[in-house]
Amino acid sequence: MSKSVWSKRRVFRLLKKNPLSKRATITLVSLSTIIYLIVQGSHQPSRHPPNIPLPERSVKYGGAKIPFMLKPERDDEHMHGRHIAEINGIPHWTPTPLDFSAQTAEEKQKAHTNCSFNRLRSDSLPLDRRISDVRPKLCKKGWFYENTAKLPTTSVVIVFYNEPLSTLLRSIHSVLNRTPQRLLKEIILVDDGSDDNAPWLLEGGELDYHLDLLPKIMIARLKGRNGLMAARNSGASLASGDTITFLDSHVEVGPGWIQPLLGRIAEGLREGIDRVVVPSIDSIDADSFEYKRGVLIFSVIHGD
Repeated sequence: MSKSVWSKRRVFRLLKKNPLSKRATITLVSLSTIIYLIVQGSHQPSRHPPNIPLPERSVKYGGAKIPFMLKPERDDEHMHGRHIAEINGIPHWTPTPLDFSAQTAEEKQKAHTNCSFNRLRSDSLPLDRRISDVRPKLCKKGWFYENTAKLPTTSVVIVFYNEPLSTLLRSIHSVLNRTPQRLLKEIILVDDGSDDNAPWLLEGGELDYHLDLLPKIMIARLKGRNGLMAARNSGASLASGDTITFLDSHVEVGPGWIQPLLGRIAEGLREGIDRVVVPSIDSIDADSFEYKRGVLIFSVIHGD
């Protein structure tokens, strides 16, 4: 193993002491609708937990009980198949019709209760909706990550608590739809103690049934509330990819979202350095759910 490639155990010990140490390879994006983090790991990752306390949990692997198409039709907007989460050609989850233009201010305010976004609007949108490609020209060109065979894989960890079902499922579907198969090792969902106020998330509920229709899914349910960082550590300890990506539970990743991030990590490894990379930030309107190009662009690289 080269000196620039650290084991996950060592990275976690480092992050515990100094979350922004320049020796760890981390990619962090933060805004009201999306937070994610990529941590470089060993090229021979282990499922053993790091040397830090982890919450008590139960783990379930999805995508096994209900068969789905073994060779589903794929395209650039459905990289893991066009017909996932369908039973006999019928989608398991369907949008609830809503005349958004007719919503009053009072109705919108009520729809934002307990989730800080328009839940009714979210419920009215398809899980596999197409969004605008708002990437800059240089990012679309992809000069440093065209060959995905040279990029590391990633495990996506999504932590949630009492999350509305539509936003959580849309987050999962967007990752499956817009992440190349070779790059996505798995999606690890971590339930940080959801309760009876969100029965759709409880074991055996609607979420579990939907996950049984999806590939590359596992869910860890923690005993009680443990907090975001403890929940992320628990999810990361289950990861088997070369890198770990943390996503918020109400996001939609855009076209070509992962390649530049993994490309910068791979580029750094070739140069013998570790990097902290912060890409451009896009947003989703909390009321209309319109996907917009971000107005803030950061680029920070820390190396030796």
